[in-house]
Amino acid sequence: MYLEMKIAQEIQHDLQHEAAVNRLFHKDGEHVATLVQMIATISALALIFVAL
Repeated sequence: MYLEMKIAQEIQHDLQHEAAVNRLFHKDGEHVATLVQMIATISALALIFVAL
């Protein structure tokens, strides 16, 4: 369970970093960032549910 939580956090952190990079390089980065963060949250929740 703990390992899955750490993996989910790592994925979310990586995607948030990617979103920040997108925000810098794209004018529509805000939309990209929001979408990426939504995906990150959903995938983190999915991993946690799988772990249970």
